[in-house]
Amino acid sequence: MNWLKTLWNKLVSKTSVAPTLVVVEEVQDLSELLVQALEDTGVSEAYTCENLVARYEDWYEGDHNAEAVADSLEDFRNSLPAGMQRKIKAMQRSPK
Repeated sequence: MNWLKTLWNKLVSKTSVAPTLVVVEEVQDLSELLVQALEDTGVSEAYTCENLVARYEDWYEGDHNAEAVADSLEDFRNSLPAGMQRKIKAMQRSPK
């Protein structure tokens, strides 16, 4: 039985493409994180994509994770023109 295991290990080592395990960490796109965070608060995806994504990408300098993006939303909204702030607040108050 031992010789069978040895043979198998030699065969696998000769045909193996990657001798070590490679771990790939997924990095989420900032625009996707923003859309999801704003949808969770009631802002439509269409409005976010058309009016907010480009502004947010220029404004935001933090980590690219859901929690950091969600934490930054209040400051981002306050940096917007008054009309956009009212529109976002109205969407957040309206029933889904």
